[in-house]
Amino acid sequence: MQINPLRPSLLCVLCGKTRLRQTCPFCQLTSIPMKTLAQHRERFFLQNLDAQIEAHLSDCSLDVEHLQRFVGLSRTNLHCKLKQAAGVSVTEYLRRARLQKAAKLLLDNPNWSVWAVALEVGFNNLGYFTRRFKERYGCSPGAWRDGEMEKI
Repeated sequence: MQINPLRPSLLCVLCGKTRLRQTCPFCQLTSIPMKTLAQHRERFFLQNLDAQIEAHLSDCSLDVEHLQRFVGLSRTNLHCKLKQAAGVSVTEYLRRARLQKAAKLLLDNPNWSVWAVALEVGFNNLGYFTRRFKERYGCSPGAWRDGEMEKI
């Protein structure tokens, strides 16, 4: 009998007290360790979150409140799940996604201005974008685009 890996995961979410036990009753029946199911849940959660961020990345109003509505979690649950899965806050996760996309756009489109890239990834303040980009990548967006600094 083939078992869909998401089905046990969803069932385990429903039996919320499974954290106290090694495995939930369904997992005992299917011989799937809770750790594996937790990893599937985290991966599924991050994939869903990444898809929502990618779909709305250019919207400068995209923030924690919008993300919580998109993924169907309360602000607290979203923060806790993301902190556990990725080790960062929702705001930092969103900022990293924007900066990563900006770095890729700068390399792929050398004729675009830094301001155009900043707007494309949802930053509406060029100074803030430049400061955060430099913190993350160690050089200005223009230097990154022009290949003047070592790329990470």
